[in-house]
Amino acid sequence: MTNVKVHCLMRSGSTFIQRFYLNACKLQKTPFYTVKTSKSFNGNGCLCPVRLLPLGGTDINFNETKINKDTDYIVQLRDPRDVLSSQYFYFYNCVDAGSDYKKEAKQYVRNHSIDDYVKSDIGGEFLFNRYSIISKIKDYQNINFITYEDMVLNFAQWIPIATKPLGLNKESNKTLFDLFSKEFKNVKETPAQVIKNGLRKSHMRKVYPGDHREKLTKKSINYLNDKFNDSLSFMQSISINYKYL
Repeated sequence: MTNVKVHCLMRSGSTFIQRFYLNACKLQKTPFYTVKTSKSFNGNGCLCPVRLLPLGGTDINFNETKINKDTDYIVQLRDPRDVLSSQYFYFYNCVDAGSDYKKEAKQYVRNHSIDDYVKSDIGGEFLFNRYSIISKIKDYQNINFITYEDMVLNFAQWIPIATKPLGLNKESNKTLFDLFSKEFKNVKETPAQVIKNGLRKSHMRKVYPGDHREKLTKKSINYLNDKFNDSLSFMQSISINYKYL
């Protein structure tokens, strides 16, 4: 029996992750569930994506406050510095709806620079509290960690790690590679300095890692390096070959 839950945070490739595991489950003939259909999930199949880390508490759609020893967890992590960069522009352009946090974040980013945002309680501090969960779950044997950076830059090597709990064979993994590998392309976007100067706030999301280097000042990057050092060190230890530090 397959019992898999896939976790990742917002701006960590969750939309792609959902499509990827949907197709992986089709190849394996494994039942697939999203959070919206999770009430039908009975421990046989794959539930994806949960936009909380295991033990991360609750959100509007899901509750994950304990680790089930009979479940295989797949947890996708992303460089928190890039997450914050992506979130800033996402919140600036999001609609006036959703959670109180989303509304508050939108109001904040429209009145502050990205460097202010990453140092604020609603930005960097909020994300730090979520990433702090890593220290509580990193030693569980039934939690399989993967990274956004490896997915984008080392997709062929990332696939067998990402699908191991589902038991896919080499042929199925190759099918997934052929289906999705062309999606990871560098996206042309508004130059960082133009955004910083406030001349344009719209943002085409950049797929390739390292976006924070173009959007943040060196001072802000150093601040985040110190704040997220433990998380970055852990991601460095599990990554195929991406350099976080």
